[in-house]
Order: sequence, then C-alpha cells, then structure tokens
Amino acid sequence: MPYKSSVDIALYDVQGSGEYKLGAGYFAEALIKYNFNDRYSIFSGINYNVSTIKLHSAVSVTEFSGKLHKTYMSLPLMFKVKAFESVPLGISLGTYVGFLLSAKEKGDIYMDRFIGGGGTLFSFPEPMHLEYDDDIKENFTSHDFGISLQLDYEFKLNDKLKAVALSRFNYGLKDVASYDESVLANTRKWRNYSIMLGVGVKI
Repeated sequence: MPYKSSVDIALYDVQGSGEYKLGAGYFAEALIKYNFNDRYSIFSGINYNVSTIKLHSAVSVTEFSGKLHKTYMSLPLMFKVKAFESVPLGISLGTYVGFLLSAKEKGDIYMDRFIGGGGTLFSFPEPMHLEYDDDIKENFTSHDFGISLQLDYEFKLNDKLKAVALSRFNYGLKDVASYDESVLANTRKWRNYSIMLGVGVKI
C-alpha cells in the first residue's frame, strides 16, 4: 500500500538557545497490511522521509541563519480499526523506529567584528559574510523511536484499485541530540515531531 506525493511537516521539540522554526519536507513509503477481519488489521513497511527545520542564533557579534535537513528510514508498526461499517475511514495507532541516514546544515554566518585573545578588539571595514554547508550527522543519535496516530480514508478508483488519503502524527519519545562538542552543544533536548499528509494507491 504505497503512498506518494506526500508532505512531511517537521515540528521539533527543541530546548536550548537559538530559534527553531518548522519547515516542510516529503516522504514516501510502502506498506503491507494483514486483515484480521473486516474491521481490524495491522500493517507495517518502510518509510523514507526528509524533514527541514529553520535555524537562527546569535552569539556575541556572530549571527547564524540556515536550514537543517534530516533524512530517516523508518519502520512503522500500526494497528488499524475501521471506524464505521459504511464509511471507509480508518484510525490507526502504533509505533515506529527511525534510522538516521543523513543530517546536513546549510546557511550563512554574519560577523560584525571579532574579539581576539587578551581582549584585543579587531574591527573589519564591513560585516563579514560566510556561507557554510556542513555534514552534522554525528551531532545526532543514530536512531529515533516514538508513537504514531493516523487517520486515513479510502476511495475507489476502479474495480481493481483504491486510493488512500492519510494524515499521520509522529510523536518522538527519544532525545536525539548527541551532546558532543558541536553546534548542538547548547541544546539540552531535541525530539522529533512531524505531521505527514499523503495520498497513494492501495493494490
């Protein structure tokens, strides 16, 4: 039961210095479902998702502004109940485990001046502007896990195919910040939340 043309909205729970704003990403997945009867079923599969978060922080005379892109391969396991006999609306609850594939941050650094050793002040003719594109995968744990709640609605395309529209909320239970000497050194807690909106085809 693959879902395509999908949107992943990242809602991070980050505690620490700096500003963090949600961004949009995308996901694709393929699922296999087992029906216990007409109302109850269980499904699992593989989910590939890319999320984005906007970052902004200022330390002394230095300002950072950029975006963080994280890619996970997740394995959901969910129990589904058909809400009504006459309406193809499903409610699913379950869990997931995600494995971090990549984490990259890209943005700009603005600096007005620099204070060197011994309190010596160095002034520049104009503010400095640097661009950066860093691989920061080591700043996060290698895996994540949490719980998921999903609503989906099925509608018939033809005699053999059905389409599925879904919305899913993933609630991360694990603190994924690694606390190494990194750009996340001042971040006390980082949990992944996301809202997924998707459509696909049920075979």
